[in-house]
Amino acid sequence: MQKDMIVAVATNSNTAAIDELCLVTDNLINYIENENDAAMTMLTEVYDACTDSQTGQRGAIEQSIEDLKAEILAELQGLLDALYAKKGWRSSRMPLWQRIRELTEVYHQAEEQAQADFAVMQSSTKAVWDEESAEADAAYAAVLAQKEEDWQAASEVAAAAWAAALAKAQVDWYAALEASEAKIAEYIQVKERALEVKYNALSETVTHIYDFHLQHTTQVTLDAARDEAAAECAARYAELDAVAQDIQQCVSDAAAEQSSRHADAQEEKEAQCDAAVEEQGALWDLYFEDITGDFTTFQAENLTGFSGKIADWGVKFHEGVGLIKRGMFGYGRYSHW
Repeated sequence: MQKDMIVAVATNSNTAAIDELCLVTDNLINYIENENDAAMTMLTEVYDACTDSQTGQRGAIEQSIEDLKAEILAELQGLLDALYAKKGWRSSRMPLWQRIRELTEVYHQAEEQAQADFAVMQSSTKAVWDEESAEADAAYAAVLAQKEEDWQAASEVAAAAWAAALAKAQVDWYAALEASEAKIAEYIQVKERALEVKYNALSETVTHIYDFHLQHTTQVTLDAARDEAAAECAARYAELDAVAQDIQQCVSDAAAEQSSRHADAQEEKEAQCDAAVEEQGALWDLYFEDITGDFTTFQAENLTGFSGKIADWGVKFHEGVGLIKRGMFGYGRYSHW
Protein backbone atom coordinates (compact mmCIF):
# COMPACT_ATOMS: atom_id res chain seq x y z
CA MET A 1 0.00 0.00 0.00
CA GLN A 2 1.34 3.42 -0.96
CA LYS A 3 0.51 4.91 2.43
CA ASP A 4 2.56 2.26 4.21
CA MET A 5 5.52 2.84 1.91
CA ILE A 6 5.44 6.61 2.48
CA VAL A 7 5.23 6.17 6.27
CA ALA A 8 8.01 3.56 6.21
CA VAL A 9 10.34 5.83 4.22
CA ALA A 10 9.74 8.75 6.61
CA THR A 11 10.18 6.49 9.66
CA ASN A 12 13.45 5.10 8.32
CA SER A 13 14.73 8.63 7.64
CA ASN A 14 13.82 9.65 11.18
CA THR A 15 15.57 6.57 12.57
CA ALA A 16 18.71 7.41 10.59
CA ALA A 17 18.68 11.01 11.86
CA ILE A 18 18.20 9.88 15.47
CA ASP A 19 20.90 7.20 15.16
CA GLU A 20 23.34 9.77 13.81
CA LEU A 21 22.53 12.15 16.66
CA CYS A 22 23.07 9.31 19.16
CA LEU A 23 26.43 8.51 17.58
CA VAL A 24 27.51 12.17 17.60
CA THR A 25 26.42 12.50 21.23
CA ASP A 26 28.41 9.42 22.29
CA ASN A 27 31.47 10.63 20.39
CA LEU A 28 31.27 14.10 21.94
CA ILE A 29 30.95 12.65 25.43
CA ASN A 30 33.94 10.37 24.83
CA TYR A 31 35.88 13.33 23.49
CA ILE A 32 35.31 15.60 26.49
CA GLU A 33 36.12 12.72 28.85
CA ASN A 34 39.38 12.01 26.99
CA GLU A 35 40.21 15.71 26.86
CA ASN A 36 39.59 15.93 30.59
CA ASP A 37 42.06 13.11 31.22
CA ALA A 38 44.57 14.67 28.83
CA ALA A 39 44.22 18.12 30.40
CA MET A 40 44.69 16.71 33.90
CA THR A 41 47.72 14.71 32.78
CA MET A 42 49.25 17.75 31.09
CA LEU A 43 48.68 20.05 34.08
CA THR A 44 50.03 17.42 36.44
CA GLU A 45 53.17 17.29 34.31
CA VAL A 46 53.43 21.08 34.50
CA TYR A 47 53.00 20.87 38.27
CA ASP A 48 55.72 18.24 38.54
CA ALA A 49 58.04 20.26 36.30
CA CYS A 50 57.50 23.45 38.32
CA THR A 51 57.91 21.80 41.70
CA ASP A 52 60.92 19.76 40.55
CA SER A 53 62.53 22.87 39.10
CA GLN A 54 61.92 24.88 42.26
CA THR A 55 63.15 22.04 44.45
CA GLY A 56 66.30 21.73 42.37
CA GLN A 57 66.99 25.47 42.35
CA ARG A 58 66.28 25.70 46.06
CA GLY A 59 68.73 22.86 46.65
CA ALA A 60 71.38 24.66 44.61
CA ILE A 61 70.91 27.90 46.58
CA GLU A 62 70.98 26.05 49.88
CA GLN A 63 74.06 24.12 48.83
CA SER A 64 75.84 27.34 47.92
CA ILE A 65 75.21 28.73 51.42
CA GLU A 66 76.20 25.48 53.08
CA ASP A 67 79.38 25.33 51.01
CA LEU A 68 80.16 28.96 51.79
CA LYS A 69 79.68 28.33 55.51
CA ALA A 70 82.04 25.38 55.37
CA GLU A 71 84.61 27.30 53.31
CA ILE A 72 84.60 30.33 55.62
CA LEU A 73 84.86 28.28 58.77
CA ALA A 74 87.59 26.15 57.21
CA GLU A 75 89.52 29.26 56.23
CA LEU A 76 89.13 30.75 59.69
CA GLN A 77 90.17 27.48 61.29
CA GLY A 78 93.23 27.44 59.04
CA LEU A 79 94.10 30.97 60.08
CA LEU A 80 93.64 30.03 63.73
CA ASP A 81 95.87 27.00 63.29
CA ALA A 82 98.52 29.17 61.62
CA LEU A 83 98.20 31.68 64.43
CA TYR A 84 98.95 29.05 67.07
CA ALA A 85 102.05 28.03 65.11
CA LYS A 86 103.60 31.48 65.53
CA LYS A 87 105.63 32.66 68.44
CA GLY A 88 103.98 35.47 70.24
CA TRP A 89 100.69 34.58 68.62
CA ARG A 90 98.70 36.54 71.15
CA SER A 91 100.04 39.77 69.67
CA SER A 92 99.20 38.62 66.13
CA ARG A 93 95.48 38.12 66.50
CA MET A 94 94.35 41.29 64.70
CA PRO A 95 94.55 39.93 61.11
CA LEU A 96 92.39 36.95 62.11
CA TRP A 97 90.01 39.22 63.92
CA GLN A 98 89.75 41.42 60.84
CA ARG A 99 89.24 38.40 58.61
CA ILE A 100 86.45 37.13 60.85
CA ARG A 101 84.64 40.42 60.45
CA GLU A 102 85.17 40.42 56.68
CA LEU A 103 84.00 36.85 56.20
CA THR A 104 81.06 37.31 58.55
CA GLU A 105 79.94 40.19 56.36
CA VAL A 106 80.47 38.02 53.28
CA TYR A 107 78.30 35.34 54.82
CA HIS A 108 75.54 37.80 55.75
CA GLN A 109 75.55 39.23 52.24
CA ALA A 110 75.41 35.73 50.82
CA GLU A 111 72.44 34.96 53.07
CA GLU A 112 70.65 38.07 51.85
CA GLN A 113 71.47 37.24 48.24
CA ALA A 114 70.30 33.65 48.71
CA GLN A 115 66.98 34.85 50.12
CA ALA A 116 66.61 37.31 47.25
CA ASP A 117 67.49 34.64 44.69
CA PHE A 118 65.05 32.25 46.28
CA ALA A 119 62.29 34.88 46.23
CA VAL A 120 62.95 35.63 42.55
CA MET A 121 63.10 31.94 41.69
CA GLN A 122 59.89 31.19 43.59
CA SER A 123 58.13 34.16 42.03
CA SER A 124 59.30 33.10 38.57
CA THR A 125 58.14 29.53 39.16
CA LYS A 126 54.77 30.79 40.37
CA ALA A 127 54.43 32.98 37.28
CA VAL A 128 55.07 29.98 35.03
CA TRP A 129 52.60 27.89 37.01
CA ASP A 130 49.94 30.60 37.02
CA GLU A 131 50.24 31.08 33.27
CA GLU A 132 50.28 27.38 32.41
CA SER A 133 47.44 26.48 34.79
CA ALA A 134 45.31 29.40 33.61
CA GLU A 135 45.85 28.34 29.99
CA ALA A 136 44.93 24.74 30.83
CA ASP A 137 41.79 25.87 32.64
CA ALA A 138 40.74 28.14 29.78
CA ALA A 139 41.56 25.46 27.20
CA TYR A 140 39.37 22.86 28.85
CA ALA A 141 36.55 25.36 29.33
CA ALA A 142 36.84 26.05 25.59
CA VAL A 143 36.65 22.31 24.87
CA LEU A 144 33.40 22.02 26.83
CA ALA A 145 31.92 25.11 25.18
CA GLN A 146 32.96 23.95 21.70
CA LYS A 147 31.50 20.49 22.20
CA GLU A 148 28.22 22.00 23.35
CA GLU A 149 28.21 24.04 20.14
CA ASP A 150 29.07 20.92 18.14
CA TRP A 151 26.17 19.07 19.71
CA GLN A 152 23.79 21.91 18.94
CA ALA A 153 24.98 21.83 15.34
CA ALA A 154 24.44 18.06 15.18
CA SER A 155 21.01 18.51 16.75
CA GLU A 156 20.07 21.04 14.10
CA VAL A 157 21.29 18.70 11.35
CA ALA A 158 19.17 15.86 12.74
CA ALA A 159 16.14 18.10 13.12
CA ALA A 160 16.57 19.39 9.57
CA ALA A 161 16.86 15.82 8.24
CA TRP A 162 13.64 14.81 9.97
CA ALA A 163 11.86 17.99 8.85
CA ALA A 164 12.89 17.29 5.26
CA ALA A 165 11.76 13.67 5.51
CA LEU A 166 8.42 14.74 7.00
CA ALA A 167 7.91 17.40 4.34
CA LYS A 168 8.65 14.89 1.58
CA ALA A 169 6.29 12.37 3.13
CA GLN A 170 3.54 14.99 3.27
CA VAL A 171 4.14 16.00 -0.34
CA ASP A 172 4.15 12.36 -1.47
CA TRP A 173 1.05 11.59 0.56
CA TYR A 174 -0.97 14.54 -0.74
CA ALA A 175 0.08 13.67 -4.28
CA ALA A 176 -1.09 10.09 -3.75
CA LEU A 177 -4.29 11.37 -2.11
CA GLU A 178 -5.04 13.71 -5.01
CA ALA A 179 -4.44 10.91 -7.49
CA SER A 180 -6.75 8.62 -5.52
CA GLU A 181 -9.45 11.27 -5.23
CA ALA A 182 -9.19 11.97 -8.95
CA LYS A 183 -9.59 8.28 -9.73
CA ILE A 184 -12.58 8.00 -7.40
CA ALA A 185 -14.16 11.08 -8.96
CA GLU A 186 -13.64 9.56 -12.40
CA TYR A 187 -15.16 6.28 -11.20
CA ILE A 188 -18.17 8.12 -9.81
CA GLN A 189 -18.61 10.06 -13.01
CA VAL A 190 -18.47 6.89 -15.12
CA LYS A 191 -20.81 5.03 -12.79
CA GLU A 192 -23.35 7.82 -12.68
CA ARG A 193 -23.19 8.27 -16.45
CA ALA A 194 -23.72 4.55 -16.97
CA LEU A 195 -26.78 4.60 -14.70
CA GLU A 196 -28.07 7.69 -16.47
CA VAL A 197 -27.68 6.11 -19.91
CA LYS A 198 -29.32 2.89 -18.78
CA TYR A 199 -32.14 4.77 -17.10
CA ASN A 200 -32.75 6.94 -20.16
CA ALA A 201 -32.78 3.90 -22.42
CA LEU A 202 -35.24 2.08 -20.21
CA SER A 203 -37.36 5.20 -19.85
CA GLU A 204 -37.48 5.48 -23.62
CA THR A 205 -38.62 1.84 -23.83
CA VAL A 206 -41.34 2.45 -21.25
CA THR A 207 -42.80 5.24 -23.39
CA HIS A 208 -43.66 2.63 -25.99
CA ILE A 209 -46.03 0.76 -23.67
CA TYR A 210 -49.59 1.46 -24.89
CA ASP A 211 -51.23 0.55 -21.64
CA PHE A 212 -50.97 3.85 -19.78
CA HIS A 213 -51.49 2.27 -16.41
CA LEU A 214 -48.80 -0.31 -17.05
CA GLN A 215 -46.58 2.43 -18.47
CA HIS A 216 -47.03 4.50 -15.35
CA THR A 217 -46.36 1.66 -12.93
CA THR A 218 -43.36 0.54 -14.93
CA GLN A 219 -41.92 4.07 -14.90
CA VAL A 220 -42.51 4.34 -11.18
CA THR A 221 -40.72 1.03 -10.67
CA LEU A 222 -37.86 2.20 -12.91
CA ASP A 223 -37.58 5.46 -11.01
CA ALA A 224 -37.49 3.58 -7.73
CA ALA A 225 -34.77 1.30 -9.10
CA ARG A 226 -32.82 4.34 -10.24
CA ASP A 227 -33.15 5.98 -6.84
CA GLU A 228 -32.16 2.74 -5.10
CA ALA A 229 -29.07 2.41 -7.32
CA ALA A 230 -28.19 6.05 -6.67
CA ALA A 231 -28.56 5.46 -2.92
CA GLU A 232 -26.37 2.39 -3.09
CA CYS A 233 -23.74 4.39 -4.97
CA ALA A 234 -23.95 7.22 -2.44
CA ALA A 235 -23.52 4.73 0.38
CA ARG A 236 -20.51 3.24 -1.32
CA TYR A 237 -19.08 6.70 -1.90
CA ALA A 238 -19.56 7.49 1.79
CA GLU A 239 -17.88 4.21 2.69
CA LEU A 240 -14.91 5.05 0.48
CA ASP A 241 -14.74 8.53 1.98
CA ALA A 242 -14.68 7.04 5.49
CA VAL A 243 -11.87 4.70 4.46
CA ALA A 244 -9.98 7.65 3.01
CA GLN A 245 -10.44 9.59 6.24
CA ASP A 246 -9.20 6.61 8.26
CA ILE A 247 -6.12 6.38 6.05
CA GLN A 248 -5.55 10.12 6.41
CA GLN A 249 -5.80 9.78 10.18
CA CYS A 250 -3.29 6.93 10.13
CA VAL A 251 -0.86 9.09 8.16
CA SER A 252 -1.38 12.03 10.53
CA ASP A 253 -0.94 9.77 13.57
CA ALA A 254 2.24 8.27 12.12
CA ALA A 255 3.64 11.76 11.44
CA ALA A 256 2.77 12.89 14.97
CA GLU A 257 4.28 9.72 16.45
CA GLN A 258 7.55 10.17 14.55
CA SER A 259 7.70 13.88 15.41
CA SER A 260 7.22 13.03 19.08
CA ARG A 261 9.81 10.28 18.81
CA HIS A 262 12.31 12.71 17.29
CA ALA A 263 11.59 15.37 19.92
CA ASP A 264 12.02 12.80 22.71
CA ALA A 265 15.34 11.66 21.24
CA GLN A 266 16.53 15.26 20.93
CA GLU A 267 15.57 15.98 24.53
CA GLU A 268 17.18 12.78 25.81
CA LYS A 269 20.46 13.31 23.96
CA GLU A 270 20.64 16.97 24.92
CA ALA A 271 20.15 16.03 28.58
CA GLN A 272 22.82 13.33 28.20
CA CYS A 273 25.26 15.80 26.64
CA ASP A 274 24.51 18.49 29.24
CA ALA A 275 24.97 15.99 32.06
CA ALA A 276 28.32 14.87 30.66
CA VAL A 277 29.51 18.46 30.26
CA GLU A 278 28.41 19.29 33.80
CA GLU A 279 30.02 16.14 35.23
CA GLN A 280 33.33 16.57 33.41
CA GLY A 281 33.36 20.29 34.19
CA ALA A 282 32.82 19.54 37.88
CA LEU A 283 35.58 16.93 37.85
CA TRP A 284 37.94 19.39 36.22
CA ASP A 285 37.03 22.18 38.67
CA LEU A 286 37.64 19.88 41.62
CA TYR A 287 40.97 18.71 40.19
CA PHE A 288 42.00 22.27 39.33
CA GLU A 289 41.14 23.51 42.81
CA ASP A 290 43.12 20.67 44.37
CA ILE A 291 46.23 21.04 42.24
CA THR A 292 46.37 24.84 42.50
CA GLY A 293 45.91 24.48 46.26
CA ASP A 294 48.70 21.91 46.30
CA PHE A 295 50.99 24.31 44.47
CA THR A 296 50.22 27.14 46.89
CA THR A 297 50.94 24.77 49.81
CA PHE A 298 54.14 23.57 48.14
CA GLN A 299 55.44 27.12 47.73
CA ALA A 300 54.56 28.04 51.30
CA GLU A 301 56.22 24.90 52.70
CA ASN A 302 59.20 25.42 50.41
CA LEU A 303 59.66 28.96 51.67
CA THR A 304 59.32 27.82 55.28
CA GLY A 305 61.82 25.01 54.72
CA PHE A 306 64.28 27.27 52.93
CA SER A 307 64.06 29.99 55.56
CA GLY A 308 64.48 27.41 58.30
CA LYS A 309 67.60 25.94 56.71
CA ILE A 310 69.14 29.36 56.17
CA ALA A 311 68.41 30.24 59.77
CA ASP A 312 69.83 26.92 61.04
CA TRP A 313 72.99 27.35 59.01
CA GLY A 314 73.25 30.92 60.25
CA VAL A 315 73.15 29.65 63.81
CA LYS A 316 75.79 27.01 63.02
CA PHE A 317 77.92 29.58 61.23
CA HIS A 318 77.91 31.90 64.19
CA GLU A 319 78.54 29.02 66.55
CA GLY A 320 81.57 28.10 64.46
CA VAL A 321 82.78 31.68 64.39
CA GLY A 322 82.26 31.85 68.15
CA LEU A 323 84.47 28.81 68.59
CA ILE A 324 87.15 30.41 66.42
CA LYS A 325 86.97 33.56 68.54
CA ARG A 326 87.28 31.54 71.73
CA GLY A 327 90.34 29.84 70.25
CA MET A 328 91.87 33.23 69.60
CA PHE A 329 91.79 33.94 73.30
CA GLY A 330 93.21 30.58 74.32
CA TYR A 331 90.00 28.84 75.18
CA GLY A 332 90.59 25.90 72.87
CA ARG A 333 92.48 25.59 69.66
CA TYR A 334 90.00 23.50 67.79
CA SER A 335 86.39 24.44 67.03
CA HIS A 336 83.78 21.80 66.32
CA TRP A 337 81.54 23.11 63.64
